[in-house]
Amino acid sequence: MAKRYKKRAAAAPGPLVSVIVPCRDAAATLAGTISGLLRQQYRHLEIILVDDASVDGTTRLIKRAVARRPRLIKGVYLAKSRSAGGARNAALKKARGEFIAFTDADTVPAADWLSRLVELMLSSADLAAAAGSVVNGACSLFGWADYFLTFSQVVPSLPPREVSIAATVNAIYRRAAIQGMRFVETNFAEDAIFGLQLRKRGGRLRFHPRARVVHVPQRNSWRDFRDKQLVMGNGFHYSRTRYPFANRWLLRHAWLFLCLPRLWIIAGRMCLTRYFPLFLLTLPLVAAGEVLRTSQLFRLLWRERGVAKGGKSR
Repeated sequence: MAKRYKKRAAAAPGPLVSVIVPCRDAAATLAGTISGLLRQQYRHLEIILVDDASVDGTTRLIKRAVARRPRLIKGVYLAKSRSAGGARNAALKKARGEFIAFTDADTVPAADWLSRLVELMLSSADLAAAAGSVVNGACSLFGWADYFLTFSQVVPSLPPREVSIAATVNAIYRRAAIQGMRFVETNFAEDAIFGLQLRKRGGRLRFHPRARVVHVPQRNSWRDFRDKQLVMGNGFHYSRTRYPFANRWLLRHAWLFLCLPRLWIIAGRMCLTRYFPLFLLTLPLVAAGEVLRTSQLFRLLWRERGVAKGGKSR
């Protein structure tokens, strides 16, 4: 009798998790994401794929996946692009889960990804969100440099700890904690802004290094690398000039960015991990990327000040 009870308890489903994946022109990578989600050891989930007005074969891939697994996979199709933030908002309206998980259409989640995140969330009732780690799936030096610039806070070698942001490439939120919240409809730091709003509510966020997704970027040339860093510079400017982040004060002393403070912070993080030799190998590219981000920030700040002066002179 006791054995039968234990078996039944082990088989009982946990809380429903809605996994949201915004997709914009992701035909080259989406199949890997879907495959990874279908292999999840955690079975009580629904997958919501949002087509953000793609112009490649993404829409067709989503419809095929929905047709094959209609109970498990839902498709949301936007006639007009609403950005990554808007795509997530559209899916949040459809989500039924007690927990809301996010990943991107260029990742492959590990089979135990969701089970590890859910286990962490259930272990602490006051935990509002958790972030997992990101493994680099790009082999090029440009891919590694962008990995260090973008994901240095969530490399798998870092220890579990409290964090300020749960990047939506690999995150889970307690639905009750984000009730009524929505993402800013932009591709610029929308997950950082979402995390800031959650912390203002008193929510705690924690990093789980063993809940992993592999990030598989398809573009690994200098041009792609340059364009991505300029976009990230836009994102820093957008978020810090509009929202009360702790490091917003730096904008009043913009000359400090000439010291490339983020580069030193990233180097300090990598010193603690097995990635440090690779970081040293790609350091010239990482530094170039940080210079690109900083130059874009200065360009936007300079333009704003020019507009402000022009307005005063009138």
